[in-house]
Amino acid sequence: MHIIDTCLAEQSKLFEKLLSEALQRDADSLVGPSCAELARPCSTLVMRPQAELARSLGERIADVEKLFPGQLYYSAENLHMTVSALPDVAPRSMLHRHLRRSLASHVGAIRVMTMPVGGFGIIGSAVIIKAYDVEGLLARMVRCLVADIEEEGFAMKHLADLHMKIFWITAARLIAPPSPEFLAYIAEHHNDNFGVANFETIELDQTDSIFSAAATQILEKYNLGDLS
Repeated sequence: MHIIDTCLAEQSKLFEKLLSEALQRDADSLVGPSCAELARPCSTLVMRPQAELARSLGERIADVEKLFPGQLYYSAENLHMTVSALPDVAPRSMLHRHLRRSLASHVGAIRVMTMPVGGFGIIGSAVIIKAYDVEGLLARMVRCLVADIEEEGFAMKHLADLHMKIFWITAARLIAPPSPEFLAYIAEHHNDNFGVANFETIELDQTDSIFSAAATQILEKYNLGDLS
């Protein structure tokens, strides 16, 4: 089997497994952190889809919100694909310097990426839109970054977790038990085609889990495929 077919098959299988496990859980157990908890500061690496796709995804998410209100939904302005969560990064700290050096050494090998996106899913307490790392290049970069940072004595593997295998755009956070109808909707639309995301940059951000504008500070921004 071609490497691309293998990557896609493995990612699809994992997304389906996680959705199946979520649908078998009690609705109360799917509820995640509260809005106050999600507003706590965190550090993360993210890639943002092009404005046109962000708008269309935001419209689709808004349609879901109209059908199933009561959850915390993301809008076009704060849609993002998490590359990896990180230990808390203080600007100009030793960890910040290590991250800058490691990112600079790896992003040049990741050319501008196009990733098919589509289909809803559930991971933990998040309703997600699946993104496919077609050649496995992004997952490989995360594994290299984890190895670099852990070599310097900072624990990171548990934060990278699934992002060494799959990636997604968060559509909503479940802050209340989802109704059976909501879960049925997610299952029914788990194979919808939402288009193709184009990613040109990767950001190291200080933010919160909601990615609110007031809390988000871009510490570093790198152009993919930049070997300079």
